[in-house]
Amino acid sequence: MQLQLLFKQGKYILIDVFKENKEWFDFFKDLNARKKYNSICLDLPIFLDKPEDAVDLEANWQVLKNQLNSLQYMGFNSPIQIGDKFPYDQKIHNVLHRIFTYSNEWFMQNYDLGKNQFKEGMESHPIDDKFVPSDVKLFLEIINNINIIVHKTEYANNTESKILLRSILNKLPDYYIWTQTHIWRDENIWFDKLTPAMKDIQFKYLDIDCDVYMSEEIQGKSYLRAFIDMDDPTKEDVTGRFGSYGSFIVDTTGNRKKIYQSKEFNSWLKLYDLDINQVQLEWPLGKVVEKNFAYEEKIYSDFYKIKFL
Repeated sequence: MQLQLLFKQGKYILIDVFKENKEWFDFFKDLNARKKYNSICLDLPIFLDKPEDAVDLEANWQVLKNQLNSLQYMGFNSPIQIGDKFPYDQKIHNVLHRIFTYSNEWFMQNYDLGKNQFKEGMESHPIDDKFVPSDVKLFLEIINNINIIVHKTEYANNTESKILLRSILNKLPDYYIWTQTHIWRDENIWFDKLTPAMKDIQFKYLDIDCDVYMSEEIQGKSYLRAFIDMDDPTKEDVTGRFGSYGSFIVDTTGNRKKIYQSKEFNSWLKLYDLDINQVQLEWPLGKVVEKNFAYEEKIYSDFYKIKFL
């Protein structure tokens, strides 16, 4: 099983896909044959600093505050109250983000979309056990808006991990090749039939010679993102990969393994009585076995097609 990434002027990258990922390969190969797997290629750094499309922090914070007030007006007992000024505090963002992840997961598990009502014997909301939204559409809109603004503004928070990571990573540009489906919201594009082998390989990332792995398609956070945010990795929404929209990353620098092998990352896990062998760091997809250009050429914008071989 191989993937070939094709670029203009005859450039290419050839990837051997690990046997553990056969079901994933077959699923997206079929979609690709039916022209339902169209992809683009982008640079993907490990986000530590201000993005080029940075938003107005204070304006967005006011919108977030209004959304949180609206949620409380619906009867939700928020675990946090926020001020009028942007706080530059990742801990606050972590709590706000968890309002979204816990609420969304709770809703998906307890709401019958066919009958348009909550299920009989539904579980209590994990944050506020007395809360049941009277307006489901508005509830989902509010928590989604909170999630979006948290992600748009958290770049401004400078955690201890971000400071450490800048010293761990080399000073060269941290380029990745990131393939992402154009139509990932299509109901047929989500792959969630993970085999035991697919789950198990996520515990073995550091022991496997791989430089291609799945992108972070997670409801909550990966362990890497939780580390960057100085969040609690024992929370339910910090997980490995449990599905795929078909996106994957070619690691062109090896920096991600440097992070996981650092004493800083391992010390952070130990604070929560976790060992690196107990967590699903990445979902390895395969290994680059051939390419006819140097990653430093930065031809990623010339990417135009994936072949399943």
